[in-house]
Amino acid sequence: MKIISNTIKGMLQFAAVALVVASVAMPQAASANTGANATILNVVTVNYKDAAGVTAYAETASSTVTVNLVGALPTIATPANQTVASGGTSTYVYTITSNANGSDQYNIAAGNNATNTTGSSSTPSVASIVLGSSVVTEVTAVDTVKIPAGSATNLTVGDIVVIGGVDYKISALKTPAGTVTANGTAASHANTAGDGQAGVTTAEVPVLVTLVANNTAASATTVAGSNTAPAFTVGTTPATTGNVVGGLIAEQGTFTVAVTGTAGPNPGPGTVVTPITVTPVTVPPTGPPTITTPGVTTTFSGPNLAITKEVSVDGGATFAATGAGAPGSTLTYRITVTNNGTGDATSVIVTDPMPLYTTYTAGTAKSGTAVGTTYVAAPTVLTDAVDVPEPYDFTANTATLNVGTLAGGATTVLFYQVTID
Repeated sequence: MKIISNTIKGMLQFAAVALVVASVAMPQAASANTGANATILNVVTVNYKDAAGVTAYAETASSTVTVNLVGALPTIATPANQTVASGGTSTYVYTITSNANGSDQYNIAAGNNATNTTGSSSTPSVASIVLGSSVVTEVTAVDTVKIPAGSATNLTVGDIVVIGGVDYKISALKTPAGTVTANGTAASHANTAGDGQAGVTTAEVPVLVTLVANNTAASATTVAGSNTAPAFTVGTTPATTGNVVGGLIAEQGTFTVAVTGTAGPNPGPGTVVTPITVTPVTVPPTGPPTITTPGVTTTFSGPNLAITKEVSVDGGATFAATGAGAPGSTLTYRITVTNNGTGDATSVIVTDPMPLYTTYTAGTAKSGTAVGTTYVAAPTVLTDAVDVPEPYDFTANTATLNVGTLAGGATTVLFYQVTID
Protein backbone atom coordinates (compact mmCIF):
# COMPACT_ATOMS: atom_id res chain seq x y z
CA MET A 1 0.00 0.00 0.00
CA LYS A 2 2.91 2.35 0.73
CA ILE A 3 4.40 1.80 -2.73
CA ILE A 4 1.06 2.48 -4.33
CA SER A 5 0.62 5.66 -2.29
CA ASN A 6 4.00 7.03 -3.29
CA THR A 7 3.30 6.31 -6.92
CA ILE A 8 0.01 8.13 -6.79
CA LYS A 9 1.62 11.02 -4.98
CA GLY A 10 4.23 11.34 -7.68
CA MET A 11 1.65 11.29 -10.39
CA LEU A 12 -0.32 14.03 -8.70
CA GLN A 13 2.78 16.22 -8.43
CA PHE A 14 3.23 16.03 -12.16
CA ALA A 15 -0.35 16.95 -12.82
CA ALA A 16 -0.61 20.48 -14.17
CA VAL A 17 -4.37 20.85 -13.73
CA ALA A 18 -6.95 19.30 -11.45
CA LEU A 19 -10.43 19.11 -12.98
CA VAL A 20 -13.81 18.89 -11.30
CA VAL A 21 -16.89 18.65 -13.58
CA ALA A 22 -20.50 19.22 -12.39
CA SER A 23 -23.78 19.35 -14.39
CA VAL A 24 -26.49 21.64 -13.01
CA ALA A 25 -30.05 22.03 -14.34
CA MET A 26 -32.58 24.65 -13.36
CA PRO A 27 -35.16 23.03 -11.08
CA GLN A 28 -38.17 21.47 -12.84
CA ALA A 29 -41.25 20.35 -10.95
CA ALA A 30 -42.32 16.79 -11.55
CA SER A 31 -45.38 16.81 -13.78
CA ALA A 32 -47.21 14.74 -16.33
CA ASN A 33 -46.14 17.25 -18.95
CA THR A 34 -44.78 20.77 -19.23
CA GLY A 35 -46.34 23.95 -20.53
CA ALA A 36 -45.49 24.92 -24.10
CA ASN A 37 -42.75 27.54 -24.57
CA ALA A 38 -41.21 26.78 -21.18
CA THR A 39 -37.41 26.97 -21.28
CA ILE A 40 -35.20 24.12 -20.05
CA LEU A 41 -31.82 25.60 -19.14
CA ASN A 42 -28.83 23.34 -18.47
CA VAL A 43 -25.55 24.84 -17.19
CA VAL A 44 -22.32 22.87 -16.90
CA THR A 45 -19.44 24.08 -14.71
CA VAL A 46 -15.78 23.09 -14.95
CA ASN A 47 -13.68 23.99 -11.88
CA TYR A 48 -9.85 23.84 -12.07
CA LYS A 49 -6.62 25.20 -10.57
CA ASP A 50 -3.28 26.29 -11.92
CA ALA A 51 -0.21 24.04 -11.97
CA ALA A 52 0.73 25.05 -8.47
CA GLY A 53 -2.71 24.09 -7.27
CA VAL A 54 -3.20 27.52 -5.75
CA THR A 55 -5.40 29.72 -7.95
CA ALA A 56 -8.90 28.43 -8.63
CA TYR A 57 -10.71 29.04 -11.88
CA ALA A 58 -14.09 28.12 -13.37
CA GLU A 59 -15.70 28.03 -16.77
CA THR A 60 -19.39 27.49 -17.58
CA ALA A 61 -21.42 26.70 -20.64
CA SER A 62 -25.13 26.26 -21.20
CA SER A 63 -27.77 24.94 -23.53
CA THR A 64 -31.49 25.72 -23.74
CA VAL A 65 -34.46 23.73 -24.94
CA THR A 66 -37.92 25.19 -25.60
CA VAL A 67 -40.86 22.91 -24.85
CA ASN A 68 -43.05 22.35 -27.91
CA LEU A 69 -46.78 22.77 -28.11
CA VAL A 70 -48.47 19.36 -28.19
CA GLY A 71 -51.82 19.59 -29.95
CA ALA A 72 -54.89 17.94 -28.46
CA LEU A 73 -58.57 17.77 -29.26
CA PRO A 74 -60.57 20.15 -27.04
CA THR A 75 -63.53 19.32 -24.85
CA ILE A 76 -66.86 20.61 -26.20
CA ALA A 77 -70.06 20.77 -24.16
CA THR A 78 -73.12 20.30 -26.38
CA PRO A 79 -76.22 22.33 -25.40
CA ALA A 80 -79.78 20.97 -25.26
CA ASN A 81 -82.05 20.74 -28.29
CA GLN A 82 -84.46 23.61 -28.92
CA THR A 83 -87.87 24.20 -30.50
CA VAL A 84 -88.78 27.54 -32.07
CA ALA A 85 -91.49 28.91 -34.29
CA SER A 86 -91.22 28.30 -38.00
CA GLY A 87 -89.11 31.05 -39.52
CA GLY A 88 -87.41 31.76 -36.19
CA THR A 89 -83.85 31.42 -34.94
CA SER A 90 -82.36 29.16 -32.28
CA THR A 91 -79.13 30.29 -30.66
CA TYR A 92 -76.94 27.62 -29.09
CA VAL A 93 -74.10 28.43 -26.69
CA TYR A 94 -71.14 26.04 -26.77
CA THR A 95 -68.25 25.83 -24.32
CA ILE A 96 -64.89 24.69 -25.63
CA THR A 97 -61.99 23.87 -23.32
CA SER A 98 -58.38 23.33 -24.34
CA ASN A 99 -56.60 20.06 -23.61
CA ALA A 100 -53.26 21.12 -25.09
CA ASN A 101 -50.20 22.09 -23.07
CA GLY A 102 -50.18 25.60 -24.53
CA SER A 103 -52.03 28.18 -26.58
CA ASP A 104 -53.59 26.88 -29.80
CA GLN A 105 -56.18 27.89 -32.39
CA TYR A 106 -59.31 25.85 -33.06
CA ASN A 107 -61.22 26.17 -36.33
CA ILE A 108 -65.01 25.81 -36.09
CA ALA A 109 -67.49 24.61 -38.71
CA ALA A 110 -71.21 23.79 -38.45
CA GLY A 111 -73.16 21.17 -40.37
CA ASN A 112 -76.75 21.72 -41.51
CA ASN A 113 -78.86 18.62 -42.09
CA ALA A 114 -82.45 19.72 -42.75
CA THR A 115 -85.66 17.68 -42.90
CA ASN A 116 -88.91 19.33 -44.07
CA THR A 117 -87.25 22.70 -43.62
CA THR A 118 -86.58 25.35 -46.23
CA GLY A 119 -84.07 28.19 -46.20
CA SER A 120 -82.21 26.74 -43.22
CA SER A 121 -78.73 27.72 -42.09
CA SER A 122 -76.40 26.96 -39.18
CA THR A 123 -73.93 29.79 -38.60
CA PRO A 124 -71.16 29.85 -35.95
CA SER A 125 -70.45 33.23 -34.37
CA VAL A 126 -66.72 32.79 -35.08
CA ALA A 127 -64.70 30.80 -37.60
CA SER A 128 -62.01 30.04 -35.03
CA ILE A 129 -61.11 30.57 -31.41
CA VAL A 130 -57.73 30.80 -29.66
CA LEU A 131 -57.42 29.25 -26.20
CA GLY A 132 -54.50 29.60 -23.82
CA SER A 133 -53.32 26.73 -21.66
CA SER A 134 -50.41 25.62 -19.51
CA VAL A 135 -49.38 23.05 -16.92
CA VAL A 136 -49.32 23.74 -13.18
CA THR A 137 -45.89 23.30 -11.59
CA GLU A 138 -46.77 24.35 -8.04
CA VAL A 139 -49.66 25.45 -5.86
CA THR A 140 -48.43 28.48 -3.93
CA ALA A 141 -51.69 29.43 -2.17
CA VAL A 142 -55.25 28.15 -1.90
CA ASP A 143 -56.18 30.38 -4.84
CA THR A 144 -52.88 30.60 -6.75
CA VAL A 145 -50.95 28.26 -9.03
CA LYS A 146 -47.55 28.61 -10.70
CA ILE A 147 -46.88 27.95 -14.37
CA PRO A 148 -43.62 28.12 -16.36
CA ALA A 149 -42.45 31.40 -17.84
CA GLY A 150 -43.42 31.67 -21.48
CA SER A 151 -46.42 29.37 -21.14
CA ALA A 152 -49.02 32.00 -20.25
CA THR A 153 -49.53 33.03 -23.87
CA ASN A 154 -53.13 34.16 -24.42
CA LEU A 155 -54.01 33.79 -20.75
CA THR A 156 -55.26 37.15 -19.44
CA VAL A 157 -57.11 38.56 -16.46
CA GLY A 158 -60.81 37.80 -16.79
CA ASP A 159 -60.31 34.57 -18.72
CA ILE A 160 -62.19 31.47 -17.62
CA VAL A 161 -59.89 28.51 -16.99
CA VAL A 162 -60.52 24.93 -15.94
CA ILE A 163 -58.43 23.10 -13.34
CA GLY A 164 -59.39 19.59 -12.32
CA GLY A 165 -62.76 19.87 -14.04
CA VAL A 166 -63.79 23.07 -12.23
CA ASP A 167 -64.00 26.44 -13.95
CA TYR A 168 -62.52 29.56 -12.34
CA LYS A 169 -61.84 33.13 -13.39
CA ILE A 170 -58.32 34.61 -13.57
CA SER A 171 -58.07 37.64 -11.28
CA ALA A 172 -54.31 38.29 -11.53
CA LEU A 173 -51.14 37.28 -13.37
CA LYS A 174 -48.03 38.18 -11.37
CA THR A 175 -44.46 37.16 -10.62
CA PRO A 176 -43.50 35.74 -7.20
CA ALA A 177 -42.22 39.23 -6.36
CA GLY A 178 -45.67 40.65 -7.04
CA THR A 179 -44.90 42.37 -10.33
CA VAL A 180 -47.73 42.29 -12.83
CA THR A 181 -46.58 40.24 -15.78
CA ALA A 182 -47.90 38.82 -18.98
CA ASN A 183 -45.62 35.83 -19.40
CA GLY A 184 -42.76 35.79 -16.89
CA THR A 185 -39.07 35.59 -17.81
CA ALA A 186 -37.25 32.46 -18.92
CA ALA A 187 -34.11 31.26 -17.13
CA SER A 188 -30.88 32.37 -18.83
CA HIS A 189 -27.10 32.10 -18.56
CA ALA A 190 -24.39 34.53 -19.64
CA ASN A 191 -20.70 33.57 -19.79
CA THR A 192 -17.45 35.04 -21.09
CA ALA A 193 -15.33 32.21 -22.43
CA GLY A 194 -11.71 31.98 -21.37
CA ASP A 195 -11.80 34.42 -18.45
CA GLY A 196 -11.60 31.73 -15.81
CA GLN A 197 -14.79 32.97 -14.18
CA ALA A 198 -18.12 31.22 -13.91
CA GLY A 199 -20.91 32.86 -15.86
CA VAL A 200 -24.05 34.34 -14.38
CA THR A 201 -27.21 32.22 -14.27
CA THR A 202 -30.50 34.07 -13.97
CA ALA A 203 -33.28 31.97 -12.52
CA GLU A 204 -36.64 31.71 -14.20
CA VAL A 205 -39.31 34.20 -13.17
CA PRO A 206 -42.47 32.06 -13.42
CA VAL A 207 -46.05 33.25 -13.61
CA LEU A 208 -48.40 33.10 -10.65
CA VAL A 209 -52.05 32.81 -11.63
CA THR A 210 -54.55 33.91 -8.99
CA LEU A 211 -58.10 32.66 -9.38
CA VAL A 212 -61.56 33.53 -8.11
CA ALA A 213 -64.99 31.93 -8.51
CA ASN A 214 -66.47 32.06 -11.99
CA ASN A 215 -69.79 33.77 -11.26
CA THR A 216 -70.73 34.36 -14.91
CA ALA A 217 -74.51 34.40 -15.37
CA ALA A 218 -76.15 32.46 -18.16
CA SER A 219 -77.25 34.55 -21.14
CA ALA A 220 -77.83 34.28 -24.87
CA THR A 221 -74.05 34.16 -25.39
CA THR A 222 -72.68 32.70 -22.14
CA VAL A 223 -73.14 29.70 -19.89
CA ALA A 224 -73.42 29.88 -16.13
CA GLY A 225 -70.16 29.55 -14.22
CA SER A 226 -69.66 27.04 -11.42
CA ASN A 227 -69.43 29.89 -8.86
CA THR A 228 -66.91 27.74 -6.98
CA ALA A 229 -64.06 29.48 -5.14
CA PRO A 230 -60.62 27.86 -5.49
CA ALA A 231 -59.47 25.90 -2.43
CA PHE A 232 -56.24 24.23 -3.53
CA THR A 233 -53.75 22.47 -1.26
CA VAL A 234 -50.33 24.11 -1.31
CA GLY A 235 -47.56 21.87 -2.59
CA THR A 236 -45.22 20.88 -5.41
CA THR A 237 -46.26 17.32 -6.17
CA PRO A 238 -49.45 15.72 -7.48
CA ALA A 239 -49.74 13.61 -4.33
CA THR A 240 -49.90 16.62 -2.02
CA THR A 241 -52.06 18.82 -4.23
CA GLY A 242 -54.72 16.41 -5.36
CA ASN A 243 -53.18 16.14 -8.83
CA VAL A 244 -53.41 19.89 -9.43
CA VAL A 245 -49.65 19.95 -9.99
CA GLY A 246 -48.96 18.36 -13.35
CA GLY A 247 -52.50 19.08 -14.48
CA LEU A 248 -53.70 21.63 -16.99
CA ILE A 249 -54.81 25.17 -16.37
CA ALA A 250 -56.83 25.33 -19.57
CA GLU A 251 -58.80 28.24 -20.94
CA GLN A 252 -62.50 27.75 -21.59
CA GLY A 253 -64.13 29.81 -24.30
CA THR A 254 -67.62 30.10 -25.72
CA PHE A 255 -69.11 30.51 -29.15
CA THR A 256 -72.65 30.51 -30.45
CA VAL A 257 -74.33 28.88 -33.41
CA ALA A 258 -77.48 30.45 -34.87
CA VAL A 259 -79.83 28.01 -36.59
CA THR A 260 -82.64 29.40 -38.76
CA GLY A 261 -85.29 27.76 -40.92
CA THR A 262 -88.89 27.59 -42.02
CA ALA A 263 -90.97 24.45 -41.60
CA GLY A 264 -92.18 22.97 -44.87
CA PRO A 265 -92.93 22.41 -47.67
CA ASN A 266 -94.95 19.60 -46.06
CA PRO A 267 -97.26 20.32 -43.11
CA GLY A 268 -95.95 19.79 -39.64
CA PRO A 269 -92.66 20.57 -37.96
CA GLY A 270 -89.29 20.71 -39.66
CA THR A 271 -85.92 19.88 -38.15
CA VAL A 272 -82.29 20.83 -38.60
CA VAL A 273 -79.50 18.72 -37.09
CA THR A 274 -76.32 20.75 -36.56
CA PRO A 275 -73.10 18.84 -35.79
CA ILE A 276 -70.10 21.01 -34.88
CA THR A 277 -66.63 20.13 -36.15
CA VAL A 278 -63.58 21.59 -34.40
CA THR A 279 -60.08 21.26 -35.84
CA PRO A 280 -56.97 22.26 -33.85
CA VAL A 281 -54.35 24.04 -35.92
CA THR A 282 -51.72 21.91 -34.17
CA VAL A 283 -52.57 18.34 -35.16
CA PRO A 284 -52.75 15.96 -32.19
CA PRO A 285 -49.98 13.35 -32.19
CA THR A 286 -52.51 10.54 -31.77
CA GLY A 287 -56.14 10.09 -32.64
CA PRO A 288 -58.24 11.93 -35.22
CA PRO A 289 -57.25 15.45 -36.28
CA THR A 290 -60.78 16.78 -35.67
CA ILE A 291 -63.65 16.35 -33.24
CA THR A 292 -67.31 16.36 -34.31
CA THR A 293 -70.23 16.64 -31.90
CA PRO A 294 -73.33 14.46 -32.37
CA GLY A 295 -75.28 17.59 -33.29
CA VAL A 296 -78.11 19.53 -31.71
CA THR A 297 -81.59 19.21 -33.19
CA THR A 298 -83.61 22.34 -33.84
CA THR A 299 -87.33 21.75 -34.34
CA PHE A 300 -89.14 24.46 -36.27
CA SER A 301 -92.73 24.27 -35.16
CA GLY A 302 -95.03 24.09 -38.17
CA PRO A 303 -98.81 23.84 -38.47
CA ASN A 304 -100.49 20.57 -39.33
CA LEU A 305 -104.26 20.91 -39.75
CA ALA A 306 -106.71 18.02 -39.45
CA ILE A 307 -110.21 18.66 -40.84
CA THR A 308 -113.36 16.61 -40.31
CA LYS A 309 -116.82 17.13 -41.85
CA GLU A 310 -119.74 15.44 -40.07
CA VAL A 311 -123.50 15.52 -40.32
CA SER A 312 -126.30 15.12 -37.78
CA VAL A 313 -129.89 14.11 -38.53
CA ASP A 314 -131.12 14.56 -34.93
CA GLY A 315 -130.76 18.32 -34.60
CA GLY A 316 -127.06 18.35 -33.77
CA ALA A 317 -126.93 15.99 -30.81
CA THR A 318 -124.92 13.24 -32.51
CA PHE A 319 -122.71 13.40 -35.57
CA ALA A 320 -121.30 10.92 -38.04
CA ALA A 321 -119.60 10.89 -41.43
CA THR A 322 -122.80 9.64 -43.08
CA GLY A 323 -126.52 9.93 -42.48
CA ALA A 324 -129.97 9.54 -44.07
CA GLY A 325 -132.91 11.92 -44.16
CA ALA A 326 -136.17 12.51 -45.98
CA PRO A 327 -136.87 15.60 -48.11
CA GLY A 328 -137.69 18.54 -45.87
CA SER A 329 -135.73 17.22 -42.92
CA THR A 330 -132.95 19.26 -41.28
CA LEU A 331 -129.25 18.41 -41.56
CA THR A 332 -126.77 19.92 -39.11
CA TYR A 333 -123.20 20.06 -40.38
CA ARG A 334 -120.17 20.22 -38.11
CA ILE A 335 -116.75 21.18 -39.50
CA THR A 336 -113.86 20.68 -37.06
CA VAL A 337 -110.39 22.09 -37.75
CA THR A 338 -107.58 21.13 -35.33
CA ASN A 339 -103.98 22.25 -35.54
CA ASN A 340 -102.04 19.13 -34.55
CA GLY A 341 -98.75 20.89 -35.16
CA THR A 342 -96.71 22.95 -32.70
CA GLY A 343 -96.61 26.09 -34.81
CA ASP A 344 -99.30 28.60 -35.63
CA ALA A 345 -101.34 28.22 -38.80
CA THR A 346 -102.04 31.64 -40.24
CA SER A 347 -104.64 32.95 -42.72
CA VAL A 348 -106.90 29.98 -41.98
CA ILE A 349 -110.19 30.25 -43.92
CA VAL A 350 -112.91 27.60 -43.94
CA THR A 351 -114.95 27.71 -47.16
CA ASP A 352 -117.94 25.38 -47.57
CA PRO A 353 -120.29 25.72 -50.58
CA MET A 354 -123.79 24.36 -50.01
CA PRO A 355 -124.17 20.78 -51.25
CA LEU A 356 -126.60 19.92 -54.03
CA TYR A 357 -130.21 19.20 -53.10
CA THR A 358 -130.07 21.34 -49.97
CA THR A 359 -131.09 24.82 -48.90
CA TYR A 360 -129.19 26.82 -46.29
CA THR A 361 -131.16 27.68 -43.18
CA ALA A 362 -130.49 31.32 -42.46
CA GLY A 363 -129.27 32.32 -39.01
CA THR A 364 -128.25 28.82 -37.94
CA ALA A 365 -124.46 29.22 -37.98
CA LYS A 366 -122.64 28.75 -34.70
CA SER A 367 -119.00 28.20 -33.68
CA GLY A 368 -116.96 26.73 -30.86
CA THR A 369 -113.41 25.81 -29.90
CA ALA A 370 -113.70 22.28 -28.52
CA VAL A 371 -113.66 18.94 -30.31
CA GLY A 372 -116.95 17.02 -30.00
CA THR A 373 -119.13 20.00 -29.12
CA THR A 374 -122.82 19.54 -29.86
CA TYR A 375 -124.83 22.07 -31.81
CA VAL A 376 -126.82 23.14 -28.75
CA ALA A 377 -123.67 23.59 -26.68
CA ALA A 378 -121.81 25.63 -29.29
CA PRO A 379 -121.16 28.93 -27.49
CA THR A 380 -121.05 31.46 -30.31
CA VAL A 381 -124.00 32.39 -32.55
CA LEU A 382 -122.91 33.78 -35.92
CA THR A 383 -124.77 36.12 -38.25
CA ASP A 384 -124.88 35.53 -41.97
CA ALA A 385 -124.03 39.08 -42.98
CA VAL A 386 -120.47 40.37 -43.32
CA ASP A 387 -119.91 42.39 -40.16
CA VAL A 388 -116.54 43.17 -38.63
CA PRO A 389 -115.15 41.81 -36.39
CA GLU A 390 -117.29 38.68 -36.70
CA PRO A 391 -115.35 36.26 -38.97
CA TYR A 392 -118.35 34.46 -40.54
CA ASP A 393 -120.52 35.22 -43.53
CA PHE A 394 -122.85 33.42 -45.93
CA THR A 395 -122.79 34.77 -49.47
CA ALA A 396 -123.03 33.25 -52.94
CA ASN A 397 -124.50 30.12 -51.40
CA THR A 398 -121.22 29.56 -49.52
CA ALA A 399 -120.46 29.49 -45.78
CA THR A 400 -117.11 31.14 -44.97
CA LEU A 401 -115.35 31.25 -41.59
CA ASN A 402 -112.23 33.41 -41.45
CA VAL A 403 -110.34 31.84 -38.54
CA GLY A 404 -107.16 33.86 -39.01
CA THR A 405 -104.45 32.32 -36.82
CA LEU A 406 -104.99 28.87 -35.34
CA ALA A 407 -102.34 28.16 -32.73
CA GLY A 408 -100.65 24.81 -32.33
CA GLY A 409 -102.99 22.43 -30.52
CA ALA A 410 -106.04 24.71 -30.97
CA THR A 411 -109.40 23.77 -32.50
CA THR A 412 -112.16 25.70 -34.20
CA VAL A 413 -115.62 24.28 -35.00
CA LEU A 414 -118.25 25.61 -37.42
CA PHE A 415 -121.91 24.51 -37.39
CA TYR A 416 -124.73 25.37 -39.75
CA GLN A 417 -127.99 23.79 -40.85
CA VAL A 418 -129.66 23.05 -44.17
CA THR A 419 -132.88 21.36 -45.25
CA ILE A 420 -133.11 18.62 -47.82
CA ASP A 421 -134.92 19.84 -50.93
